[in-house]
Amino acid sequence: MARYNRINLDGSSDTKMGVVTASTLPGTFMRYNSATGKFVAATAATLLQPYYVANTSQLSVSVDTVIAADGSVNAEWLSNNRQLAGMLAISQTILEDDPLTLTAGASLKKATGVEVVVGWASEPLTTDGVTPRLIKFVAA
Repeated sequence: MARYNRINLDGSSDTKMGVVTASTLPGTFMRYNSATGKFVAATAATLLQPYYVANTSQLSVSVDTVIAADGSVNAEWLSNNRQLAGMLAISQTILEDDPLTLTAGASLKKATGVEVVVGWASEPLTTDGVTPRLIKFVAA
């Protein structure tokens, strides 16, 4: 069972509707491909792209439910100071206020060195080597 029952934790509605190109876990980071009109996994954080956190557009669906390929999403826009739940990659130990960036798998991980920061952890969390988990974070 998920630690949070939704992705949008701040009550603000700042979203973009679309379709995902591949099977996607809620809380996974996406970018919008304007050429295809679909969301694709954000495989790296860059300074020039807005990011969206995948959220199913269907009512009464658990945040644990995978969004099927070609499924509709109501993705949360990653704008400054948003409080969201994002998917933390496996084998991570995060402390409150740690900087977060994206993995090649479109999940969050601890940022080090010169990586682009997409947010800061709002809570400590450790993931095992098997299961990613949702973590509360503040968007950069």
